[in-house]
Amino acid sequence: MSEEKKETKNRAKNNVEEILKRIDEGEDRVLNQNEIDTLLTAIASDEEYKPVNSARKIKIYDFERPDKFSKEDLRDISNVSETIARELTKFFTSEYEIFPKFHVASVDQLTCEEFLRSIPTPTPCISFSWMDNEGIFEMDWEVFFNGFMGTKLKHPRDINGLEKNLFTRDIYNPIERIIHKEFSNTTGKELPEITEQEFVDNPQFLFKYNSLTDMGVLITIEVSLNNVENFIELFLSEDLVKALRENGFFSERKFFQKKGEIIIPLTYPEPDTIIEVGRFRLEDNFKIKKNMIFESNKLAGDPLDIYKNGKQVALGEAVVIDDNRGVRVTENVETTEEETFYNTKIIYGGCNTEAEEKFGEGRILELREWWNEPAKVIKDNKVIAYGEILVMDESFGVKITEVVE
Repeated sequence: MSEEKKETKNRAKNNVEEILKRIDEGEDRVLNQNEIDTLLTAIASDEEYKPVNSARKIKIYDFERPDKFSKEDLRDISNVSETIARELTKFFTSEYEIFPKFHVASVDQLTCEEFLRSIPTPTPCISFSWMDNEGIFEMDWEVFFNGFMGTKLKHPRDINGLEKNLFTRDIYNPIERIIHKEFSNTTGKELPEITEQEFVDNPQFLFKYNSLTDMGVLITIEVSLNNVENFIELFLSEDLVKALRENGFFSERKFFQKKGEIIIPLTYPEPDTIIEVGRFRLEDNFKIKKNMIFESNKLAGDPLDIYKNGKQVALGEAVVIDDNRGVRVTENVETTEEETFYNTKIIYGGCNTEAEEKFGEGRILELREWWNEPAKVIKDNKVIAYGEILVMDESFGVKITEVVE
């Protein structure tokens, strides 16, 4: 190949990779005709074109601790948290003539139990209600005593009544107002007030207010004051985050159409490859309802079943590929037995595969379903409900979230 042809080929490859990178990063715009032609040319090329995409991340999906919030959700919460940190610095400096510095250390998702067990005792905490859902605010004892109170304690101690009142009135209440204001500003409307505060200095007493296995979002803000550097934390329960979503807090991805451009939605054939989490029996006259929980016939540690055109062809483990569900083949099997007793299927996802797909060990299938999509519950080849996949003791199960009429 001549140098000129090599240079042309490399230039075309770079153009395609640049377009794919912008698509991966979710750039909110429609491709122009030149970019579409470039992609079509690459696809139609006689040479196999494999764009380098080092950004693709594959991780094992944990059914016992599934993620509930997307990277975009956490980014939106992180952005408002940065604003809250700046407002806290300004407030305490101007109102109390002390000079703390606040900055966001992390925004993560974790279970309520994981959060509560990470808090030492005693630690000043406030459990609050917001939009009929729960949240928790806690401040490291050293930040409270040695930072704000100006003491020189070497070890935490119980908090007396006066200190409790000072913490609630002079520290928590102003922070609460700033949190409410900035979340409202981001939403674009006045959110309901935060109510029903309860102070505790033993985090174990908060267990009765929250479902321990529920996932939530933990905002960790580092505080620097009086030679003390430690953290305050705000835990938003899963239902509270859902309430924020219902009130329009999270940004929606918008795609703008230019004048004269026509966007034709893509259609997909029904998937021929289905991944099952397990099955359970449902009598024909049984009326399925929301919030019902069904235990499947499969142990939580067992591999998932991979079916192609109704025939089991492999076993696999669940993975997440960026924001999509996937499955990694762990064993190639062939089973002709048809299960009749367990007549209702819990479907993790599906995709289309090649007619002569071999399903070799290590093969990764990217499914159509988004990582946080509900599972399908199918009986007699019809979707009868959607649900959340659970781990019940030692077995898989499903909690019904929506019934298909």
